[in-house]
Amino acid sequence: MGLACSLSLTHCTAFAARGAMRLDASSSSNRQAAIVGGTADRLAEMFGAAALLSSTPTHAAHPASTAVAAARRDLNSASPLTQPPKPAAPVVQPSPAPAPGEKADSKAAPPDFSELIAEGLVLPDELLGPYVLSKYHKNWRGTGRGFFDPGDGEDEWLDRNTEKMKRWESWAVIDWDHPDAPDPDFALVYGKINGENLNMKELRPRIVEAKREMVQVYTAAFERAVAKPGAAAAVEKIKQLEERRNKERHPGGRDLDVIGLFKGALGAIGELWAYGLEVREASGEHDAGLSWGVKKAARIWYKLATKYDGDISCVTDCARISLEFKTMEGLLAAAEKLLERASTFKNRVANRTDEGYADLMFTLPMSNGHICEVRPARCAPRYPPLPGAPPPPPLTGVCGAGRAGSAPPR
Repeated sequence: MGLACSLSLTHCTAFAARGAMRLDASSSSNRQAAIVGGTADRLAEMFGAAALLSSTPTHAAHPASTAVAAARRDLNSASPLTQPPKPAAPVVQPSPAPAPGEKADSKAAPPDFSELIAEGLVLPDELLGPYVLSKYHKNWRGTGRGFFDPGDGEDEWLDRNTEKMKRWESWAVIDWDHPDAPDPDFALVYGKINGENLNMKELRPRIVEAKREMVQVYTAAFERAVAKPGAAAAVEKIKQLEERRNKERHPGGRDLDVIGLFKGALGAIGELWAYGLEVREASGEHDAGLSWGVKKAARIWYKLATKYDGDISCVTDCARISLEFKTMEGLLAAAEKLLERASTFKNRVANRTDEGYADLMFTLPMSNGHICEVRPARCAPRYPPLPGAPPPPPLTGVCGAGRAGSAPPR
């Protein structure tokens, strides 16, 4: 069973986060519009852009209450990787396993998951997340699936997120990386603010307007980064890097199930981290930020039902790492290192998104064949919270006075 790992590289100064950005703009209207767009963009990233930009409201089926048809589909096709697995990266000593109930550090080497894999306990708890190893489980079907404790755990998840929703006065100001933000899986289905559910039909015109604002903001941020000494030449070289757009799937195709997906992800994450260290060393930025993450199953089930037609072999973001660079030169050197091994590569510096967003993304097959993804790291100027938003958390991360707070990839 194998997994490929997708690696996103984001230049901290140049590229603001899609979902949690705070814009370098003086007017509150620009900031407000951008956070509206950021809210929609973050939800689109998690739940599918087609659903969120539809002209009618879209409602997701919560994993604890609805069976996804994908779990019952005829599993009859297989698709091998487009390239054979590459040699394993040097072994890195795993971090000690956290104490029961405690979290592993996303910015240190991943712990050893081999015992959990052997026991089949490979699904992260929807309540506590992927860094609490003592709550990994194999509850993948029926009521309460995804939870270590299908009864009390789900009830606590509902109660906790209901309270978090009360701290926000408007859907437009939710920062989805804020510690007081509700779980997006909860917000999309159950969330209410002032008695109103998320209504994408009403929000869509605001998203369209915000998108225009985002183009201006991202473009300005990109131009400021390029203006720094030495950056322009590096950016031009990055733009010349040729994309590799072939789509990879996990070995096994439709015969792969969710337990197999997570076994591959947890088996690959240590090797992926080791390779991230190699990339960081090659970049010349020895203090570049590096973090790892494992996706929760509820998000994967949603994607199966809305995007991948039930084919779990298409889910390539279960295990991932993120790198944050302070200079364009560091980003270029890292990209050149990655291209020695990458099977796919999206160059969104040369081909920016419709919103003006720019980043690089690679996928890499690990030695067990597994395919994983990393969300782009994000850094943006710190601003006071908008009206209706809780106070921002303390600054963390490699970017100093960059973004207001940091959350590990979910």
